[in-house]
Amino acid sequence: MPSSNVEVIEIGIPGPPGAGVSSAEKATFVTLSGANAFTNQQSITKNSTTAFYVEKEDGTDVLRVDTTNKEVEIQNAGKLRGFSDDNTTETFSIDANTGAAQFDSTVTVGDRIVGDTSIFRYVIDGGGSAITTGVKFDDVVPYNCTVTSWDIYSDQTGSIVVDIWQDTYANFPPTNADSITTSEKPTLSSASKNQDTSLNSGNGWALTQGRVLRFNVDSITTVQRVTIALHVTRT
Repeated sequence: MPSSNVEVIEIGIPGPPGAGVSSAEKATFVTLSGANAFTNQQSITKNSTTAFYVEKEDGTDVLRVDTTNKEVEIQNAGKLRGFSDDNTTETFSIDANTGAAQFDSTVTVGDRIVGDTSIFRYVIDGGGSAITTGVKFDDVVPYNCTVTSWDIYSDQTGSIVVDIWQDTYANFPPTNADSITTSEKPTLSSASKNQDTSLNSGNGWALTQGRVLRFNVDSITTVQRVTIALHVTRT
């Protein structure tokens, strides 16, 4: 009859079932100091101030987790980097040497992070006299964003209603038909300040990069100078 040599090798966690894993048994898998390493090129070790750190074979630190200061440190001017699912496209990086942060287009547009908030401020000044009705000035939208709220402040108690029109460069100038404010125009009514914190039922007013904004005073009483602050979120 043919002979057969079969060797059964059982590999598993040391210790009988239910016994748990002791510190000594864990050490047989990963040695925290010395020459033992995953590839003989990097090792994991620890000292009195850090939970652990990864170093090259020459002793150069690569990564350090410091429990004392609650920090994760990238060593030797390295980068903290993230990649797409196929590990080929870098989605973000933070340079440990320069501090520069870079993100892909899913979280940035131009040099700004999507979701950033800013305030666009506009002043209408009557030069010592009451402001008059009509068009006051134009501005260009610097990037795609949503106006989420507005504030309006006056140098004195009075009333004013300001409309905002938006249109493309090709269609300049904007007209009343291009109003973005619906029924929520920046308004003072016998007051020196006012605000609207939930425009368009929380959906805001959409502004498009490169389009022209035109500010028009619909009505005015007494007020000589107002400041309008548009709170915007980058989209």
